Amino acid sequence: MRARPSAGTQTLAAAAIATLTLSACSDETHVGGGGGEIDPGVTIRDSAGVTIVENTTPRWGDGEEWRLAPDPVLSIGVAEGLAEYEFYRANSALQLADGRIVIGNHGTQELRFFDSEGQHLYSAGREGEGPGEFRSIGRVWPMGADSLAIFDYQTFRFSIFSISGEFGRTIRLEMPGGGLALPEGFVDRGRILTSTSVPGTSKPGVHRDVVMYHLCSLDGQVLDSLGRFPGSELYGTEVGGNVSVASRPFGLDAQVAVASDRWYYGSSGGYEIEVHSLDGALERIIRYDRPNRRLTSDVADGYRERTAGTFWARIPTPETLPAYSRLFADDAGNLWVEDYALRDEPATWSVFNPEGRLLGSIEIPPGGLIKQIGADFVLGIWKDELDVEQARMYRLLKDDS
Repeated sequence: MRARPSAGTQTLAAAAIATLTLSACSDETHVGGGGGEIDPGVTIRDSAGVTIVENTTPRWGDGEEWRLAPDPVLSIGVAEGLAEYEFYRANSALQLADGRIVIGNHGTQELRFFDSEGQHLYSAGREGEGPGEFRSIGRVWPMGADSLAIFDYQTFRFSIFSISGEFGRTIRLEMPGGGLALPEGFVDRGRILTSTSVPGTSKPGVHRDVVMYHLCSLDGQVLDSLGRFPGSELYGTEVGGNVSVASRPFGLDAQVAVASDRWYYGSSGGYEIEVHSLDGALERIIRYDRPNRRLTSDVADGYRERTAGTFWARIPTPETLPAYSRLFADDAGNLWVEDYALRDEPATWSVFNPEGRLLGSIEIPPGGLIKQIGADFVLGIWKDELDVEQARMYRLLKDDS
Protein backbone atom coordinates (compact mmCIF):
# COMPACT_ATOMS: atom_id res chain seq x y z
CA MET A 1 0.00 0.00 0.00
CA ARG A 2 1.50 3.35 -1.05
CA ALA A 3 0.74 6.74 0.49
CA ARG A 4 0.49 9.69 -1.89
CA PRO A 5 0.40 13.47 -1.63
CA SER A 6 -3.04 14.94 -1.09
CA ALA A 7 -5.07 16.34 -3.94
CA GLY A 8 -4.62 19.85 -2.57
CA THR A 9 -0.82 19.50 -2.61
CA GLN A 10 -0.79 18.16 -6.14
CA THR A 11 -3.17 20.83 -7.39
CA LEU A 12 -1.27 23.71 -5.79
CA ALA A 13 1.98 22.46 -7.25
CA ALA A 14 0.46 22.18 -10.70
CA ALA A 15 -1.12 25.61 -10.41
CA ALA A 16 2.16 27.21 -9.33
CA ILE A 17 4.04 25.75 -12.29
CA ALA A 18 1.24 26.79 -14.63
CA THR A 19 1.40 30.38 -13.33
CA LEU A 20 5.15 30.61 -13.92
CA THR A 21 5.06 29.15 -17.42
CA LEU A 22 1.75 30.32 -18.86
CA SER A 23 3.08 33.31 -20.82
CA ALA A 24 5.81 31.28 -22.48
CA CYS A 25 4.01 27.96 -22.73
CA SER A 26 4.53 26.39 -26.14
CA ASP A 27 2.22 23.40 -25.70
CA GLU A 28 -0.97 25.38 -25.14
CA THR A 29 -3.56 24.34 -27.70
CA HIS A 30 -7.16 24.98 -28.61
CA VAL A 31 -9.00 21.84 -29.58
CA GLY A 32 -12.18 21.17 -31.49
CA GLY A 33 -14.47 18.45 -32.66
CA GLY A 34 -14.11 16.30 -35.73
CA GLY A 35 -11.77 17.42 -38.51
CA GLY A 36 -9.30 19.09 -36.15
CA GLU A 37 -11.00 22.51 -36.30
CA ILE A 38 -10.09 25.13 -33.74
CA ASP A 39 -12.37 25.24 -30.70
CA PRO A 40 -12.13 28.68 -29.07
CA GLY A 41 -14.17 27.52 -26.06
CA VAL A 42 -11.38 25.45 -24.49
CA THR A 43 -7.63 25.55 -23.92
CA ILE A 44 -5.64 22.41 -23.12
CA ARG A 45 -2.10 22.56 -21.79
CA ASP A 46 0.36 20.45 -19.89
CA SER A 47 1.65 21.39 -16.44
CA ALA A 48 4.28 19.07 -14.94
CA GLY A 49 2.67 16.07 -16.60
CA VAL A 50 -0.87 17.02 -15.59
CA THR A 51 -3.29 17.97 -18.38
CA ILE A 52 -5.14 21.22 -17.65
CA VAL A 53 -8.45 21.65 -19.49
CA GLU A 54 -9.69 25.26 -19.30
CA ASN A 55 -13.31 25.63 -20.49
CA THR A 56 -14.77 29.06 -21.20
CA THR A 57 -17.87 28.26 -23.28
CA PRO A 58 -19.86 25.08 -24.02
CA ARG A 59 -19.31 23.11 -27.22
CA TRP A 60 -22.99 22.59 -27.94
CA GLY A 61 -24.53 25.22 -30.18
CA ASP A 62 -28.18 26.07 -30.62
CA GLY A 63 -30.11 22.95 -31.52
CA GLU A 64 -27.25 20.61 -30.57
CA GLU A 65 -28.01 20.36 -26.86
CA TRP A 66 -28.84 17.09 -25.17
CA ARG A 67 -32.17 17.19 -23.41
CA LEU A 68 -34.64 15.00 -21.59
CA ALA A 69 -37.94 14.08 -23.19
CA PRO A 70 -40.73 16.07 -21.49
CA ASP A 71 -42.52 12.98 -20.18
CA PRO A 72 -41.03 9.84 -18.60
CA VAL A 73 -41.06 6.63 -20.62
CA LEU A 74 -41.46 4.68 -17.39
CA SER A 75 -42.93 5.66 -14.02
CA ILE A 76 -43.24 3.28 -11.06
CA GLY A 77 -44.95 4.36 -7.85
CA VAL A 78 -48.44 5.20 -6.59
CA ALA A 79 -49.99 7.09 -3.68
CA GLU A 80 -52.40 4.26 -2.88
CA GLY A 81 -52.57 0.77 -4.28
CA LEU A 82 -50.62 -2.44 -4.11
CA ALA A 83 -47.88 -2.32 -1.48
CA GLU A 84 -45.21 -3.25 -4.03
CA TYR A 85 -45.80 0.06 -5.83
CA GLU A 86 -45.83 2.28 -2.72
CA PHE A 87 -42.40 3.70 -1.88
CA TYR A 88 -41.12 5.40 1.23
CA ARG A 89 -37.60 6.85 1.17
CA ALA A 90 -36.68 4.91 -1.93
CA ASN A 91 -33.00 5.70 -2.38
CA SER A 92 -31.71 3.63 -5.26
CA ALA A 93 -32.76 2.67 -8.77
CA LEU A 94 -30.83 0.64 -11.32
CA GLN A 95 -31.64 -0.71 -14.77
CA LEU A 96 -30.20 -4.18 -15.40
CA ALA A 97 -28.84 -5.31 -18.77
CA ASP A 98 -32.10 -7.09 -19.63
CA GLY A 99 -34.22 -4.01 -18.93
CA ARG A 100 -35.43 -4.95 -15.47
CA ILE A 101 -35.45 -2.20 -12.82
CA VAL A 102 -34.24 -2.72 -9.24
CA ILE A 103 -35.35 -0.25 -6.56
CA GLY A 104 -34.05 -0.10 -3.00
CA ASN A 105 -36.88 0.95 -0.65
CA HIS A 106 -35.72 2.16 2.76
CA GLY A 107 -39.21 2.08 4.25
CA THR A 108 -39.36 -1.72 4.03
CA GLN A 109 -35.60 -2.43 3.79
CA GLU A 110 -36.02 -4.47 0.65
CA LEU A 111 -35.13 -4.68 -3.01
CA ARG A 112 -38.03 -4.60 -5.45
CA PHE A 113 -37.62 -5.94 -8.97
CA PHE A 114 -39.78 -4.73 -11.87
CA ASP A 115 -39.89 -5.65 -15.54
CA SER A 116 -39.14 -3.15 -18.30
CA GLU A 117 -42.81 -2.11 -18.35
CA GLY A 118 -42.87 -1.36 -14.61
CA GLN A 119 -44.71 -4.49 -13.46
CA HIS A 120 -43.57 -5.88 -10.11
CA LEU A 121 -41.82 -9.26 -10.37
CA TYR A 122 -40.51 -10.10 -6.89
CA SER A 123 -38.85 -8.60 -3.82
CA ALA A 124 -35.79 -9.58 -1.79
CA GLY A 125 -34.37 -8.67 1.61
CA ARG A 126 -36.08 -7.43 4.73
CA GLU A 127 -35.41 -5.45 7.90
CA GLY A 128 -32.92 -6.99 10.32
CA GLU A 129 -29.24 -7.67 10.88
CA GLY A 130 -29.03 -11.25 9.68
CA PRO A 131 -27.80 -12.53 6.33
CA GLY A 132 -29.63 -10.81 3.49
CA GLU A 133 -31.26 -8.29 5.84
CA PHE A 134 -30.82 -4.52 6.11
CA ARG A 135 -30.94 -1.85 8.77
CA SER A 136 -30.43 1.08 6.38
CA ILE A 137 -30.52 -0.03 2.79
CA GLY A 138 -28.42 2.13 0.50
CA ARG A 139 -27.30 2.31 -3.09
CA VAL A 140 -27.45 -0.71 -5.39
CA TRP A 141 -24.46 -1.36 -7.66
CA PRO A 142 -24.10 -3.95 -10.42
CA MET A 143 -21.29 -6.40 -9.67
CA GLY A 144 -20.56 -8.38 -12.78
CA ALA A 145 -23.27 -9.61 -15.11
CA ASP A 146 -25.34 -11.56 -12.60
CA SER A 147 -24.87 -9.99 -9.15
CA LEU A 148 -25.81 -6.88 -7.20
CA ALA A 149 -24.00 -5.25 -4.28
CA ILE A 150 -26.16 -3.33 -1.78
CA PHE A 151 -24.57 -1.27 0.96
CA ASP A 152 -26.10 -0.97 4.43
CA TYR A 153 -25.27 2.43 5.96
CA GLN A 154 -25.92 1.27 9.52
CA THR A 155 -24.09 -2.05 9.57
CA PHE A 156 -21.41 -0.83 7.11
CA ARG A 157 -21.49 -3.97 5.02
CA PHE A 158 -22.36 -5.07 1.51
CA SER A 159 -24.93 -7.75 0.85
CA ILE A 160 -24.46 -9.56 -2.45
CA PHE A 161 -27.62 -10.73 -4.22
CA SER A 162 -28.12 -12.40 -7.57
CA ILE A 163 -30.18 -10.53 -10.13
CA SER A 164 -32.87 -13.13 -9.42
CA GLY A 165 -33.08 -11.95 -5.81
CA GLU A 166 -31.18 -14.74 -4.02
CA PHE A 167 -28.83 -13.71 -1.21
CA GLY A 168 -25.23 -14.81 -1.69
CA ARG A 169 -22.78 -13.42 0.85
CA THR A 170 -21.71 -10.44 2.94
CA ILE A 171 -18.69 -8.16 2.50
CA ARG A 172 -17.47 -5.94 5.33
CA LEU A 173 -14.97 -3.19 4.53
CA GLU A 174 -12.07 -3.26 6.97
CA MET A 175 -10.08 -0.03 7.18
CA PRO A 176 -6.62 0.33 8.78
CA GLY A 177 -7.08 1.30 12.41
CA GLY A 178 -10.71 0.19 12.42
CA GLY A 179 -12.18 3.26 10.70
CA LEU A 180 -15.57 3.12 8.99
CA ALA A 181 -15.54 3.19 5.20
CA LEU A 182 -18.22 4.40 2.81
CA PRO A 183 -18.32 3.07 -0.76
CA GLU A 184 -18.06 5.65 -3.53
CA GLY A 185 -18.35 3.20 -6.41
CA PHE A 186 -17.06 0.12 -8.19
CA VAL A 187 -14.21 0.26 -10.69
CA ASP A 188 -12.72 -2.32 -13.05
CA ARG A 189 -12.51 -5.95 -11.95
CA GLY A 190 -15.04 -5.22 -9.22
CA ARG A 191 -12.73 -3.23 -6.97
CA ILE A 192 -14.34 -0.68 -4.65
CA LEU A 193 -13.35 2.96 -4.11
CA THR A 194 -14.07 3.96 -0.50
CA SER A 195 -13.87 7.11 1.61
CA THR A 196 -13.03 7.37 5.31
CA SER A 197 -13.08 10.46 7.51
CA VAL A 198 -9.79 11.06 9.30
CA PRO A 199 -10.33 11.27 13.09
CA GLY A 200 -8.95 14.16 15.10
CA THR A 201 -9.38 16.87 12.44
CA SER A 202 -12.12 18.81 14.27
CA LYS A 203 -11.22 22.21 15.71
CA PRO A 204 -12.95 25.46 16.73
CA GLY A 205 -14.27 27.79 14.05
CA VAL A 206 -14.76 27.20 10.35
CA HIS A 207 -12.59 24.41 8.95
CA ARG A 208 -12.70 21.37 6.70
CA ASP A 209 -12.28 17.83 7.85
CA VAL A 210 -10.02 15.39 6.03
CA VAL A 211 -11.11 12.35 4.06
CA MET A 212 -8.97 9.46 2.83
CA TYR A 213 -9.76 7.38 -0.23
CA HIS A 214 -8.82 3.73 -0.60
CA LEU A 215 -9.10 1.04 -3.23
CA CYS A 216 -10.48 -2.17 -1.74
CA SER A 217 -10.92 -5.71 -2.95
CA LEU A 218 -14.20 -7.60 -3.10
CA ASP A 219 -13.32 -9.36 0.14
CA GLY A 220 -13.14 -5.99 1.89
CA GLN A 221 -9.36 -5.66 2.18
CA VAL A 222 -7.50 -2.42 1.43
CA LEU A 223 -5.40 -2.70 -1.74
CA ASP A 224 -4.10 0.84 -1.95
CA SER A 225 -4.29 4.23 -0.26
CA LEU A 226 -5.11 7.01 -2.72
CA GLY A 227 -4.38 10.03 -0.52
CA ARG A 228 -5.87 12.60 1.87
CA PHE A 229 -8.26 15.27 0.57
CA PRO A 230 -10.32 18.17 1.96
CA GLY A 231 -13.72 16.93 3.09
CA SER A 232 -16.78 18.68 4.53
CA GLU A 233 -16.75 22.27 5.74
CA LEU A 234 -17.55 22.33 9.45
CA TYR A 235 -17.95 24.77 12.30
CA GLY A 236 -16.56 23.85 15.70
CA THR A 237 -17.51 25.26 19.11
CA GLU A 238 -15.28 24.60 22.12
CA VAL A 239 -17.14 23.78 25.33
CA GLY A 240 -15.31 22.59 28.44
CA GLY A 241 -12.23 21.58 26.52
CA ASN A 242 -14.20 19.58 23.94
CA VAL A 243 -15.04 20.68 20.42
CA SER A 244 -18.58 20.16 19.14
CA VAL A 245 -18.84 20.36 15.35
CA ALA A 246 -21.67 20.75 12.86
CA SER A 247 -21.87 21.10 9.10
CA ARG A 248 -21.62 24.69 7.92
CA PRO A 249 -24.77 25.92 6.16
CA PHE A 250 -24.10 26.44 2.44
CA GLY A 251 -20.66 25.00 3.13
CA LEU A 252 -18.20 23.26 0.84
CA ASP A 253 -18.10 19.51 0.58
CA ALA A 254 -16.03 16.84 -1.14
CA GLN A 255 -17.67 15.40 -4.25
CA VAL A 256 -16.59 12.16 -5.91
CA ALA A 257 -17.63 10.22 -9.02
CA VAL A 258 -16.32 6.83 -10.08
CA ALA A 259 -15.87 5.49 -13.61
CA SER A 260 -14.53 2.10 -14.61
CA ASP A 261 -10.95 3.31 -15.15
CA ARG A 262 -10.73 6.60 -13.24
CA TRP A 263 -12.22 8.61 -10.44
CA TYR A 264 -13.08 12.28 -10.04
CA TYR A 265 -12.64 14.52 -7.01
CA GLY A 266 -13.89 18.06 -6.45
CA SER A 267 -13.66 20.22 -3.35
CA SER A 268 -16.53 22.49 -4.61
CA GLY A 269 -14.61 25.61 -3.58
CA GLY A 270 -14.27 26.63 -7.24
CA TYR A 271 -15.22 25.14 -10.58
CA GLU A 272 -12.32 22.69 -10.70
CA ILE A 273 -12.44 18.89 -10.78
CA GLU A 274 -9.51 16.51 -10.55
CA VAL A 275 -9.26 13.32 -12.59
CA HIS A 276 -7.26 10.55 -10.93
CA SER A 277 -6.11 7.18 -12.17
CA LEU A 278 -6.92 4.10 -10.13
CA ASP A 279 -3.50 4.23 -8.51
CA GLY A 280 -4.24 7.74 -7.23
CA ALA A 281 -2.12 9.72 -9.68
CA LEU A 282 -3.48 13.12 -10.71
CA GLU A 283 -3.84 13.00 -14.50
CA ARG A 284 -6.09 15.89 -15.46
CA ILE A 285 -7.69 19.01 -14.00
CA ILE A 286 -10.98 20.17 -15.50
CA ARG A 287 -11.86 23.84 -15.06
CA TYR A 288 -14.80 25.97 -16.09
CA ASP A 289 -14.38 29.75 -16.13
CA ARG A 290 -17.41 30.54 -14.02
CA PRO A 291 -17.29 32.20 -10.58
CA ASN A 292 -19.22 30.86 -7.62
CA ARG A 293 -22.53 32.63 -6.99
CA ARG A 294 -22.68 35.02 -4.07
CA LEU A 295 -24.84 34.11 -1.09
CA THR A 296 -27.33 36.97 -0.97
CA SER A 297 -28.37 38.58 2.30
CA ASP A 298 -31.99 37.57 1.64
CA VAL A 299 -31.04 33.89 1.48
CA ALA A 300 -28.75 34.10 4.52
CA ASP A 301 -31.34 36.01 6.58
CA GLY A 302 -34.05 33.55 5.59
CA TYR A 303 -31.89 30.67 6.79
CA ARG A 304 -31.30 32.37 10.16
CA GLU A 305 -35.01 32.99 10.58
CA ARG A 306 -35.79 29.31 9.93
CA THR A 307 -33.15 28.20 12.44
CA ALA A 308 -33.69 30.94 15.05
CA GLY A 309 -32.90 29.84 18.58
CA THR A 310 -30.79 26.87 17.51
CA PHE A 311 -27.05 26.24 17.30
CA TRP A 312 -27.29 26.40 13.51
CA ALA A 313 -28.34 30.05 13.52
CA ARG A 314 -25.05 31.03 15.17
CA ILE A 315 -22.83 29.46 12.51
CA PRO A 316 -21.40 32.13 10.17
CA THR A 317 -22.47 31.72 6.56
CA PRO A 318 -20.01 31.99 3.65
CA GLU A 319 -19.91 34.84 1.14
CA THR A 320 -20.32 32.53 -1.84
CA LEU A 321 -22.10 29.25 -2.56
CA PRO A 322 -20.27 26.05 -3.53
CA ALA A 323 -19.56 25.67 -7.23
CA TYR A 324 -21.46 22.39 -7.48
CA SER A 325 -23.24 19.84 -5.33
CA ARG A 326 -22.73 16.46 -7.01
CA LEU A 327 -20.59 14.62 -9.55
CA PHE A 328 -21.84 11.66 -11.60
CA ALA A 329 -20.11 9.50 -14.22
CA ASP A 330 -22.53 8.17 -16.83
CA ASP A 331 -22.35 4.80 -18.55
CA ALA A 332 -20.79 6.37 -21.67
CA GLY A 333 -17.83 7.90 -19.83
CA ASN A 334 -19.08 11.51 -19.57
CA LEU A 335 -18.90 13.49 -16.34
CA TRP A 336 -22.08 15.20 -15.14
CA VAL A 337 -21.74 18.03 -12.60
CA GLU A 338 -24.82 19.28 -10.75
CA ASP A 339 -24.80 23.04 -10.28
CA TYR A 340 -25.33 24.09 -6.67
CA ALA A 341 -28.98 25.08 -6.30
CA LEU A 342 -31.01 26.71 -3.56
CA ARG A 343 -34.53 25.80 -2.53
CA ASP A 344 -37.03 25.68 -5.38
CA GLU A 345 -34.36 26.29 -8.01
CA PRO A 346 -34.29 23.91 -11.00
CA ALA A 347 -31.67 21.19 -11.07
CA THR A 348 -29.15 21.88 -13.82
CA TRP A 349 -26.28 19.59 -14.75
CA SER A 350 -23.19 20.53 -16.78
CA VAL A 351 -21.89 17.70 -18.98
CA PHE A 352 -18.19 17.17 -19.79
CA ASN A 353 -16.90 14.58 -22.24
CA PRO A 354 -14.23 12.04 -21.13
CA GLU A 355 -11.46 14.47 -22.15
CA GLY A 356 -12.87 17.21 -19.92
CA ARG A 357 -14.46 19.39 -22.61
CA LEU A 358 -17.63 21.15 -21.46
CA LEU A 359 -20.44 20.11 -23.79
CA GLY A 360 -23.29 22.08 -22.24
CA SER A 361 -25.99 21.90 -19.60
CA ILE A 362 -29.20 19.90 -19.10
CA GLU A 363 -32.12 20.84 -16.86
CA ILE A 364 -33.69 17.99 -14.88
CA PRO A 365 -37.37 17.95 -13.80
CA PRO A 366 -37.70 19.30 -10.25
CA GLY A 367 -38.01 17.04 -7.24
CA GLY A 368 -35.73 14.31 -8.55
CA LEU A 369 -32.51 12.62 -7.57
CA ILE A 370 -30.57 10.96 -10.39
CA LYS A 371 -29.46 7.37 -9.76
CA GLN A 372 -28.27 6.17 -13.18
CA ILE A 373 -27.41 7.82 -16.50
CA GLY A 374 -27.25 5.49 -19.48
CA ALA A 375 -26.36 6.19 -23.08
CA ASP A 376 -29.96 7.21 -23.86
CA PHE A 377 -31.80 7.47 -20.53
CA VAL A 378 -31.79 9.05 -17.08
CA LEU A 379 -33.19 7.03 -14.18
CA GLY A 380 -33.93 8.40 -10.73
CA ILE A 381 -36.33 8.88 -7.84
CA TRP A 382 -38.79 11.77 -8.01
CA LYS A 383 -41.46 13.21 -5.75
CA ASP A 384 -44.57 14.66 -7.34
CA GLU A 385 -46.55 17.66 -6.09
CA LEU A 386 -48.21 15.42 -3.46
CA ASP A 387 -44.84 14.02 -2.28
CA VAL A 388 -45.59 10.64 -3.84
CA GLU A 389 -42.33 8.86 -4.62
CA GLN A 390 -41.82 7.46 -8.08
CA ALA A 391 -38.99 5.81 -9.96
CA ARG A 392 -38.92 7.52 -13.35
CA MET A 393 -36.97 6.94 -16.52
CA TYR A 394 -36.62 9.80 -19.01
CA ARG A 395 -35.32 9.37 -22.53
CA LEU A 396 -32.05 11.27 -23.09
CA LEU A 397 -32.27 12.90 -26.49
CA LYS A 398 -29.02 13.66 -28.30
CA ASP A 399 -28.04 15.23 -31.57
CA ASP A 400 -25.08 13.04 -32.58
CA SER A 401 -24.88 14.29 -36.13
